[in-house]
Amino acid sequence: MLILSIDQSAATGSAAILDDQRLVAERHWAETRFSRQQLFPSLKALLNDAGLEPGAIQLYVVGVGPGSYSGLRVALAAAMAMALPGKIPVYGITSAEGIAWQAAEVAHVAQVRIVGDARRDQWWTRCFRRLDAYMRPVADW
Repeated sequence: MLILSIDQSAATGSAAILDDQRLVAERHWAETRFSRQQLFPSLKALLNDAGLEPGAIQLYVVGVGPGSYSGLRVALAAAMAMALPGKIPVYGITSAEGIAWQAAEVAHVAQVRIVGDARRDQWWTRCFRRLDAYMRPVADW
């Protein structure tokens, strides 16, 4: 399954194409808080690097934060627009879920708690349990 993932929740935007779990191509770019204009040229270059047309993508995965509100909106709108003609599924994944998956893999554990900087002297935290191929939240944020 060809998957296109996009994340613009942080100062560095990124996109990747995976064939199941094998990385096919990836791009990273510096973003500024007020300019989210590098996504579309980066997506075009990414598809070109992979030798694919947009219609070949079978699933879109988008980072949904926490993070930059503008970046999240642009990334989600782009994925939904690209997916719409072929009615391709679009899924959102939180930064915490991605980090939890990596931490569980490295530590060989089934449950992890992720803590992040919410700025303004605040923290966010969430506990996840690994079930099959998913990281499921155990409790609210």
